Amino acid sequence: MTIAELIEVLEREPNKELPVAFAYPSGDHWKTEVVEEIKDIEELTVIHSDYHEKLAIPTEEELERVEDGKSHPEAKTVLILHSNLFSTGR
Repeated sequence: MTIAELIEVLEREPNKELPVAFAYPSGDHWKTEVVEEIKDIEELTVIHSDYHEKLAIPTEEELERVEDGKSHPEAKTVLILHSNLFSTGR
């Protein structure tokens, strides 16, 4: 999803005071999806994690290698929606 697509969806919502949240699988036996409200938004570079088989926020060391062009050619900048649960401390 792009910022333009997100804006389009948000503009269609008549209740502009509605909280924004995201859902993710809890990993429990019942396959429950749990929800966290968005607490912060920031633009970050992400890389593919072979271990997780997903995009991930790089460590400072990994980010330096990305900026030097030494690794992670698939690195890209995205808009990250943070919740309190997954705070990176950045």
